[in-house]
Amino acid sequence: MDYATSMNGVSLNSQDDSGVVLIALGNAAGLPMIRVVIGGATTNAHLGEGDGSLENLGDVNGDGLDDLGIKDTEGQFFIIWGQEFWPLNFNYNSDFDNDSYFLDLSLASNLDGVFASGDIIGETFNFKGVGDIDGDGYDDFFIGTPFASWVSSYSGQEYGQGLLIYGQDSWLGEYDELNLRYVIIKGEYLGHQILALGDMDGDGRDEFAFSSGSTSGAEKIIPWWGNDRADNSAPDPKF
Repeated sequence: MDYATSMNGVSLNSQDDSGVVLIALGNAAGLPMIRVVIGGATTNAHLGEGDGSLENLGDVNGDGLDDLGIKDTEGQFFIIWGQEFWPLNFNYNSDFDNDSYFLDLSLASNLDGVFASGDIIGETFNFKGVGDIDGDGYDDFFIGTPFASWVSSYSGQEYGQGLLIYGQDSWLGEYDELNLRYVIIKGEYLGHQILALGDMDGDGRDEFAFSSGSTSGAEKIIPWWGNDRADNSAPDPKF
């Protein structure tokens, strides 16, 4: 079994308090070892700080390996792509041999779509892998931005929307909506909570749920069925 943990107040690059995420890879002996060391992108970014800052996204690019989502306190979101073999370029154990791979996110060249991809969300956000929502063999993930503004045709200024991003085989290092298939879901302070539900109706497509409404007491949980919005040309749904 593999796992990831963070030391968000540490820096191993030139960016103070950029944060560090460690990935330990399991082995036949049952003793996971630190094999991937990830340095944060910017000063005071505190990579991996807080609950929900490290999430298994599932196999987003369909290569048979799980991928890791990470956020920092500067509104940046990264996908660390699973690898069958990681190069050894860093001596984490401070002995005489390189024993791990150091991925420095402060270097733009490391956002190459092979080891890592990233985007600046720029808002307070939450994210979670939600399974294969559209049944195409690629796992999908959801990003909720509860305070992102949008304008309703009926009520005017509103806040809260989410982005359901569908998995695909090819990813740019620095991607944006032009490179993705996605659905924007709009609501009231939508996305404080995101729940992966699995395939609840046996149709081969996973379901998930998200919160919408004020956290002061009017918040509700809304399920999203795997066959919802099969036609991506339809208007963005609102809750």
